[in-house]
Amino acid sequence: MDIDIERTEANALLTIDPQYADIRAIFYIKVNPIAEDIERAARTIGGDEVNNDSVKRLVESKLEGALRDVAATFTLMSLHQEREKFVERVQNLVRADLAENGLVLESVSITTLKSARQGSFGIDDVFGAQVRAQRAGDPERAKRA
Repeated sequence: MDIDIERTEANALLTIDPQYADIRAIFYIKVNPIAEDIERAARTIGGDEVNNDSVKRLVESKLEGALRDVAATFTLMSLHQEREKFVERVQNLVRADLAENGLVLESVSITTLKSARQGSFGIDDVFGAQVRAQRAGDPERAKRA
């Protein structure tokens, strides 16, 4: 099964520098082919209806949370330069959560990763104000925002 997570513009990820990053990640997940994990998946995902939609409903917030948590430890540039490290850390973060539901993460593919378009995020919150100040070339103002 593949679970597609796309977070762009107003829902973009926030990096440590601070910048907003548009991302699209595809998580390839399967039920672990061990009897007890098959039973666990059936029990936690919804009986006989283990399909893409039911799995996505169960794990989407966990996957998005992992993307956000890990992105917050990288600069925007390091996300691009160290994609493999980013993916590895995301995988490590979600592996145990998925196992609780009898699922195994096979891989993660980052298909889109770019700076969010200026104006696609609000400036009425502290993060948006920091990003705007940073992009305007005023890092001291960004720290105060």
